[in-house]
Amino acid sequence: MTSFPPLRLPSPPLTQPLDYLSLPPNSFVIPLTQGINMSGDTARAKFYEECKDIHLTRHVDRRTSISAETVGLSGSSLSDWNRVEKALSSYSYSSIVPEDGGPSQYESAFYYYGTGPDPAPLVYRSDSAETPFKKPTGMEAYPVEKELHGVFNHPIVDLWNNKGLANKVRDLITSDHPNVHWTSIDGVRFGTRQPNGTLKMTGPVVWIAVKPGSTTFQAAKLMGDTVIAMLRSNEDLADVKVEVRESFTRNAAALFAPNNDDAAAIIRGPLSTGLGVSIATLEGNNQQQGTGTIFGVVNGKAVMLTCHHVACHMDQDAATDTLDYTFRGAGMPPQAVYCQGERAFAEHLEAVQARIGEQVMMREFYEDKIRRFQERPDDLQEANRDLDKTKDRITKMETAFHEIKRDFKSPSQREIGHLVRSPPLQLGVGPYQITEDWALVELKKEMVQNFGGNFIDLGPDIAPYDLIRMMYPIPGRQTSFKFPDTRLLRVFSEVPMEELNHPELEDQDGNPARMVLKQGKTTRLTVGRQTPMMSVVRAGAASGQSTMEVAILSRNRAAGPFSAKGDSGSLVVDGKGRKIGILTGGTSLGPCFDITYVSPWDALKALIEEKCPGINWNPAAADFQIN
Repeated sequence: MTSFPPLRLPSPPLTQPLDYLSLPPNSFVIPLTQGINMSGDTARAKFYEECKDIHLTRHVDRRTSISAETVGLSGSSLSDWNRVEKALSSYSYSSIVPEDGGPSQYESAFYYYGTGPDPAPLVYRSDSAETPFKKPTGMEAYPVEKELHGVFNHPIVDLWNNKGLANKVRDLITSDHPNVHWTSIDGVRFGTRQPNGTLKMTGPVVWIAVKPGSTTFQAAKLMGDTVIAMLRSNEDLADVKVEVRESFTRNAAALFAPNNDDAAAIIRGPLSTGLGVSIATLEGNNQQQGTGTIFGVVNGKAVMLTCHHVACHMDQDAATDTLDYTFRGAGMPPQAVYCQGERAFAEHLEAVQARIGEQVMMREFYEDKIRRFQERPDDLQEANRDLDKTKDRITKMETAFHEIKRDFKSPSQREIGHLVRSPPLQLGVGPYQITEDWALVELKKEMVQNFGGNFIDLGPDIAPYDLIRMMYPIPGRQTSFKFPDTRLLRVFSEVPMEELNHPELEDQDGNPARMVLKQGKTTRLTVGRQTPMMSVVRAGAASGQSTMEVAILSRNRAAGPFSAKGDSGSLVVDGKGRKIGILTGGTSLGPCFDITYVSPWDALKALIEEKCPGINWNPAAADFQIN
């Protein structure tokens, strides 16, 4: 039987430029997200027959390096879109089977449209009777786009974070509804943009995630009604709603000196001593990959922090593990840690070659312009300047490309050190009930010869002006961020726990938020918003254990995800370079996270230093015993 690629639920056509490769001019792009429920190859064959002359291909998002099936529509694009929409109209939109009183398949699939790259299916919402869902109709019958926001200026924030409400909700669900496989509990608000650009916000929502396919509407309703009843016992929480969606929680698993030359930084960035180093623990097919967190020094030895689940292989569905690793020497074989695994290094080389190829095309473009502009002196002068810049960029990129092939080609060349300490991953540890998920790597002396301190390279993916605008969303208002002359943001202190959930700054809509950033293996440099309410995260489908995490949302709906799989271990900081915490995972249906989870540094640092006393987290090169 003919094999067809899996179909995914289409969003409405987007007319703004997207960062996809090889799309024809004036084309629409339909991201195909998860959720289509087709009845075998017969249904797929029918769809492809009805739309056989429409371009179906696979594109790669350059920023995340994540491939996604899309439909590129050129020519009579609108009519093509209508044909695709009609062809899909007879198929289920979601894996959620409608039940009496529950959401329709359309509502389930589209209720959270806009909240992330793979919107979660709705299972239950407590206000469905008072605010019934209205399916869009007419010529512009597109789903209403929602934005995710944090909860602020509401009594639930203090009750949730400081008065035990989060634990009460968790315990109520776990004890009274043991068959509900919940994965996380988040505090959010949803916003919709009005025609005048203003944001209309909902009240606070206790947003409960359940394992996909595990929970019926009736089971979710029983659970949600129980939570609502408890919340209603406090008159300050009368406007709080409860909603249940399907989603997973997932782990996200000599170097060059940082370089402020854009061309070289593109090539060398993942292989530099700047924070955000891509690391792997095993070569071959069985690799665990993630991101280095921060550099330190203990007893004159250079060390790097990362996550336990990055450094030590463990079951994705396991809540905790029992591996308590300590390197004792005396004949004990060291567990090597590499800067990029085989797959990541090969992908990096391919990406570099693609970047160089783009510059070669631009060189040919400017050479052609020069031939055509011989009679136009002003245009000719500008074209010559552009050509010279492009040639210089190609030279620098090719030089850097040959350097990394020469210096990092073999696994032994990319071995940066070995694991020295990694206690078992534990949930709900200490007074703040955080995740203890860390590992310490001792670095080879030759790998830190170019070390200049703990810095995050703020380029070249985002232009300085754009980054300032992202971190300083309302001109004239207070900001903590100043773009450094060297492009390297120094990381020094941390945000104290008592300050963590009380942001003093504002997002683009004037709502309280702390703008944060990180440099990670997968999504590189991104900006997000820390929410005031902590999230309750449950690891492992059958586990009763949970932990409290700092929740990070993307900067806005159009900005793309803050993180994805592979970013585990990334250090999240505020605009001053103060440490917020270590990225441990997130919640989503796809590889990119709708909500990112972070273990707070101020609380985690105490756990690390209890087991490894004497660590200096603000080292200088002189602190390392290099010679």
